[in-house]
Amino acid sequence: METKYYLVIDNNTSGPFNLSQLREMNLADDTLIWYDGLGDWKKLADLPILRSRLSEQPTPPSFNATEFAIQNGFAKQAFQPIDPYSQQFPRPNNYLAEAIISVLFCFPLAFIAIYKASRVNKLYDEGRHYEALDTATQARNWAIAAVALGVINFIIAIL
Repeated sequence: METKYYLVIDNNTSGPFNLSQLREMNLADDTLIWYDGLGDWKKLADLPILRSRLSEQPTPPSFNATEFAIQNGFAKQAFQPIDPYSQQFPRPNNYLAEAIISVLFCFPLAFIAIYKASRVNKLYDEGRHYEALDTATQARNWAIAAVALGVINFIIAIL
């Protein structure tokens, strides 16, 4: 729960205020402040922790689209950083052929691969490029899993 602050302005109690509202007020060091947990009214100058919090202006971290995509699983395969204003995002391989071939090895996993592969072009055409890339990667992974499981089952059957 956010702390509520009260001030004495022109000999009158004002408030409650939250921290962001106090930042906008440009308070003087002799402004009297009280909040829950503080025994009595104190001057801002006597509250160094609050003074430091009032002077802090949060700044957002820098944003790198490529790092964000990699960290959030949108780019499991290698790709070049894309500037959407200078060039078009390349259409990813949908791995549909690989998904269809994987049907020969393991039906259930292959159908998931085919479903994912069939969504790639639609996502790309809707302008959802990172989702298209992520879905293409998932289609590839499901196709690989289907082939691997089929080979393992074949080896077990032989033994």
